[in-house]
Amino acid sequence: MNTEERINKIFEGYILKKGVKREVAGLIENLTLSDVDILLDKVESIGDVDDYASELETSIPVERFFAFIDLIGALIIFLGSDAVKKASERSSSKSRYMPWVIKFIQDERFYKQVKEQLPAKYR
Repeated sequence: MNTEERINKIFEGYILKKGVKREVAGLIENLTLSDVDILLDKVESIGDVDDYASELETSIPVERFFAFIDLIGALIIFLGSDAVKKASERSSSKSRYMPWVIKFIQDERFYKQVKEQLPAKYR
């Protein structure tokens, strides 16, 4: 499974509140600096949180949606300073969630919080 397929499966798992620990670990094990663009492309393509929350059930999909955004930031931080620099170059993205990712990966005060999205072994 390639990075794009893995990240799509993880996003689906987050939204549907399925366990994705194994998938996240598999993604991390194969993640490289060149995958930063794939991660950020996913942030740009997921649309809006309202697309995933129904009128009857909003809290879980919304919470999981933003947890996924945090996961993207954590994965970039995990890859190191070159990945943070590369991701920061995408700050002009039209995605309303890209500034969130950029803010968290550029400010070390948020690293602990963002890294909570990673399995303990990778924090």
